Amino acid sequence: MATLTVSLVQIFATISGQGQYKIINLPQYTTHNSFIKKNMVPGGYGGGGSSSGWYTGTGSGGGQTAVKFVNNDLFHRVIVSGGGGGTDDGNDDDGTGGAGGNLVAQGWFANGNYVGNYLAKSDSGFSFGQGEAAIDAKSRNSKGVQSYDMNDIAGAGGGWFGGFASHSPISGAGGGSSWALTEDAVIPPGVIDARDEFYENPVMKNYAFTKTSGFLFFDVQHAAGVWQGNGKLIITF
Repeated sequence: MATLTVSLVQIFATISGQGQYKIINLPQYTTHNSFIKKNMVPGGYGGGGSSSGWYTGTGSGGGQTAVKFVNNDLFHRVIVSGGGGGTDDGNDDDGTGGAGGNLVAQGWFANGNYVGNYLAKSDSGFSFGQGEAAIDAKSRNSKGVQSYDMNDIAGAGGGWFGGFASHSPISGAGGGSSWALTEDAVIPPGVIDARDEFYENPVMKNYAFTKTSGFLFFDVQHAAGVWQGNGKLIITF
């Protein structure tokens, strides 16, 4: 919940899609094939990371719900609700994903134990607006996990900054952070590097607004892990 008073301004919205849990049966199954984009489990709309197309199943990351002013791009977002991270398969070594939301989102669980070393925050994460996908290699972001296993790998949640993938077959993936343009908001300084779920195709720009742009939100409340399914946005005037 948040309140804002502005003059007439063009408003855009992204309504998130939930992540998916699927078992992928490939006609010519190889480990490498399960990490080819067309064979993976797609992440939710709004920056959710894709998970590997594994024969025992994987879960992709949920997307973000966001409001944007003036232009419809990542750099004009003014309020963001982060999406949750996906899970690996449903076997006994199951690792669940972290909840999306809050200024610092959750990491993930590895065989029942919480891992909080790789977190999406207000000024850092996998990428601006995008959760990390499963790949058959270590994370291409130097701040991500620098080891890997080519199995049932979960996709991370989208958010203000997207979450990290664990690249582990006994772990889920991290959630994406929430954010709002408030008086005490942390705005990433300088040029922001926004990339896709495979950490490719960079777009580099400054954030569009400052705290004196006339778009501050007040009475913002964050709550993580309270919503399931596709995103929902209610705007009242």
